[in-house]
Amino acid sequence: MRNFFIINEDLNNENLSGKRKKLDIKSAFSIECGLLGEEFFYKVLNSKKIAERYDGDYIELWKKYYRAIKQYVDLTDFCGIIETDSGEIIEISKCISKEKMIEGTPIEWKKFYEIYLKILREINSLVKHYNGKVGMDTSIWNFTINGELFDLDPPRLFKGKESVFSNKEDKGHYERTFYRNFTEEGMKTNLLATILLGLNKGNIIVNNKDTNYIERLLEGLINSFDEQEIIKKKLFCNDNQFYGFENHPIKIIRDFIQKNKEENKSMKEERKQKFIFVTGPSESGKSGAVIHMTRKFPGEVKHLKIRNIFREMYERTNKEMSYEDWYQEQTTEKFEEFWDNYIKTAKDLGEGADIVVMDTLYGVNEIKFLHSRLGKNVGLLYIDAPLQDRITREYTRLRTDSPYSDRKADLTVTWEQIEEQTKRKDEKKKKAGAFDLKRLAINENGKLEINDNALVHFADVINNDGTLEEFENKLDKFISKELQIIRREREYEGR
Repeated sequence: MRNFFIINEDLNNENLSGKRKKLDIKSAFSIECGLLGEEFFYKVLNSKKIAERYDGDYIELWKKYYRAIKQYVDLTDFCGIIETDSGEIIEISKCISKEKMIEGTPIEWKKFYEIYLKILREINSLVKHYNGKVGMDTSIWNFTINGELFDLDPPRLFKGKESVFSNKEDKGHYERTFYRNFTEEGMKTNLLATILLGLNKGNIIVNNKDTNYIERLLEGLINSFDEQEIIKKKLFCNDNQFYGFENHPIKIIRDFIQKNKEENKSMKEERKQKFIFVTGPSESGKSGAVIHMTRKFPGEVKHLKIRNIFREMYERTNKEMSYEDWYQEQTTEKFEEFWDNYIKTAKDLGEGADIVVMDTLYGVNEIKFLHSRLGKNVGLLYIDAPLQDRITREYTRLRTDSPYSDRKADLTVTWEQIEEQTKRKDEKKKKAGAFDLKRLAINENGKLEINDNALVHFADVINNDGTLEEFENKLDKFISKELQIIRREREYEGR
């Protein structure tokens, strides 16, 4: 080795000379990344690019930077950096699984926001102790889901203009790089700008975001500054003179602020409409409830089956994969995008109805997300009934000709078969979370959470434990109340 800085003593000539397993990962200053055995991750840096932008001892610069930044910033387990006899520069750290990377890994909003505030505090520490001499690349994809920085290349240790590693042929590159990596304003606004870009592109996946998450992020950013009025003016004024270079973080943030304002305005201008998801145990009367409500209130109440909305969403794609594969990918890897698309599609199919009733929803996470997007414009109607009543009704239904379709009575079915079938369905729904839906309540932050001790729960529960007439009267009372609320809101808004 020509030069080296070893941090972890477990790193030795034996594992350094081990077989490399190349991975399809690259960064701005690397040409190859991969694994050294099961324990280490290596990154071969672009030596030519480094030499073009810095003529000093890169290993020494990296060592000083590492020792400075680790005092105030949480880092992943770096093991060292070496320069081989052939001039190859290799940075080595402990392996980080893909699931630990913040880019592409779903993370809850509460934890994500805590990481965001933590990084802002770390920036404050760097500014306080080094006064612009030590910085970092705060792009959110450089962090793990625990808020650890894992990219130190090139070192953000200021030793004159050359140590900024800017492109000499790009006149604005030095200003852009220095601003983002060394100034308090630049590091903080770059953090928020990359978060907004990542969320928009789907690279950063944050579940259960606050409805006003952009406002929360802005609040955290502004509160991290001592001179808050200055950053407020730059974020919210109409003056573009201070930008200085392309893709300025503040310009990116302001564009998202404007987009958010337009979306909020558009939402307010939309016709008031409420989505009500019908759920409950098997054979409790959900289908009958939906049929009654849509027939009793035609034009005002429209019924959409959830599975039909899913199918319509698929039909609007280019169908490059099967419906099953598409559904699996969307509901697991693109959860928020999927349900945002669901809301849009349901509104299209709702055709201006005041209330759109949809059946059947089982998942707690799904209704939590829908509530985070729609607020008071989404509701739950939980139809409940005693087990014996449910079995008896299904037994009677199947042994009678259907008044709604061409289904004929099946006189071979037994009560015992229906009992077994109903219990099996209940168990399946219980595992899916359907029974937890009626336990949800709105907490002090306006979010849904399971709370058995809440005085008021989110779902409207109707017990189908009497006659058909009594059940339908309960449904009429429920829908009439919902329609009255919608009409009152329209009158208040001058519609």
